[in-house]
Amino acid sequence: MCVTMYKKQTSLIAIQSQKWIAASLIHLLEAYSFSEITVTQICQEASLVRKTFYRNFDTKEDIIHYILDQLFETFRSKFNIEESASYEIFYHYYEFWAQEKQLLTFLHRDDLFYLLTKKYMEYADSVHMYFIKENIGAQTGLEPYVIHFIAGGMVSILEHWLELGFNESIYNLTKLTETLLLSANAYLNASSLPR
Repeated sequence: MCVTMYKKQTSLIAIQSQKWIAASLIHLLEAYSFSEITVTQICQEASLVRKTFYRNFDTKEDIIHYILDQLFETFRSKFNIEESASYEIFYHYYEFWAQEKQLLTFLHRDDLFYLLTKKYMEYADSVHMYFIKENIGAQTGLEPYVIHFIAGGMVSILEHWLELGFNESIYNLTKLTETLLLSANAYLNASSLPR
């Protein structure tokens, strides 16, 4: 279950307000750091009153959680993770985030990349990271550690890729990630053997 830091809205007007607020924050990030931006600025940019902001979000950090949730949901809806091979999942993962270079740049610049790691871990179970467990016999109890390791690793690779200007090919990053994953699988399989 994913932890949300904002109000889940059902009315079309409230949903639209959340979208406007999120778009306004991203627009403001082009000129200001996240720490410099105020709720008042966001409201002015979105042409909404503060009351509308607080009906949807408690803090401006909640907007980042909302934006990342929308992106993760978009990724899940675009690709059938349960029926895809791990190679395809990783390839689409890097391809997807490459299209979000602007947001990633803002997160990196303002030391907010850790929020992406946290969000990735929130979604780890809900996206059925079966590709970590697919060949495991007896459960070792260490799977959550492996999921956190892989989630942190994939986000770190993404951040380093951004720092280097996305120069590495998606194909190479996918092969690297798959190789690292095979190592995690090998460890878990070996750990599940009787001793």
